[in-house]
Amino acid sequence: MLTVIVIFLIAFLVASGIIRSIEPVINKQCVYYAKSIATKVSNEQATAVMANYKYQDLCSIEKDESGNIKVIKSNIIPVNEITSDIAIKIQDEFDKTQNGDVFVRLGTLTGSKLLSGRGPKVKFKIVTNGNVETDLKSEFTSAGINQTLHRIYLNVTCKVVILTPFNSVEEENSETDFVAQNAEFKSFVEMLAKQVALKNPADVDELLEQTSIEDESKKISEILIDKTAKIGEKLSIRRFARFETSNGIVEKYIHGDGKIAVLVEMENADNTLAKDICMQIAAAKPEYLNREAVPAERVEKEMEILKVQAMNEGKPENIAEKSCKKRKN
Repeated sequence: MLTVIVIFLIAFLVASGIIRSIEPVINKQCVYYAKSIATKVSNEQATAVMANYKYQDLCSIEKDESGNIKVIKSNIIPVNEITSDIAIKIQDEFDKTQNGDVFVRLGTLTGSKLLSGRGPKVKFKIVTNGNVETDLKSEFTSAGINQTLHRIYLNVTCKVVILTPFNSVEEENSETDFVAQNAEFKSFVEMLAKQVALKNPADVDELLEQTSIEDESKKISEILIDKTAKIGEKLSIRRFARFETSNGIVEKYIHGDGKIAVLVEMENADNTLAKDICMQIAAAKPEYLNREAVPAERVEKEMEILKVQAMNEGKPENIAEKSCKKRKN
């Protein structure tokens, strides 16, 4: 009987040690997974709903006899339609993506730092639940002398709870998308992107002197002046970057109507995988491609922060320093 109890205790301690070692890894992957879901769902559904509305659908403008604006009133019905439609569509997408998988390398399950990240992948099933809150807001900002810009934007807050085999992880993601943005401006930016892709200008000055691919009677600089006058805001082209690959693919992901954009170049991959990588980058915001690319001074700075945190938890300085070195490896 004593032997059975000892074996049970040893098995329990081993299992507890393994769980403690892999729980932070799974939790971190679950946070990335939650951010990816919230980013993808909120962006796609909000963009789809807002594409059906224009500024004049959401606001009524009253002017005086001289044509000056007296009052801007919100149209309650379409405003309520937007907030409710987006909330319902995002919630529906959450309900469709309840189950997922995260993977941990077999070496990580041993709890050994030496074997961590090595070996075949072990799959863990996770369950996701989410809810969403939407809030439509507006703001007035200066747009130059005697000019005011009125913008309407939608704030979407997604709360995602992921149930793992060991505990639950909660992640909140807030996204802001502008409603009824200027279609004239969007089409102009799309035209510029095509111009750069097809004509390959060396810099902004050369781009401005090029003939437009959509209107050969005008230069880009002339179209820029026309758009500035038509849109009513000062427009300028500050910079651009052009990517081209001869061995692989370049995939894109644009989030929040252009607030976040990611380009990824990959070899031996398909567009689906490349798109997933783009979305992961948009959600996790990694600063470097791999650990070799991290500058030594940045590593030392992060290690110092971890050391201070460990010492604040009551660990002696030498123990805190050893603990940080282990985490680094």
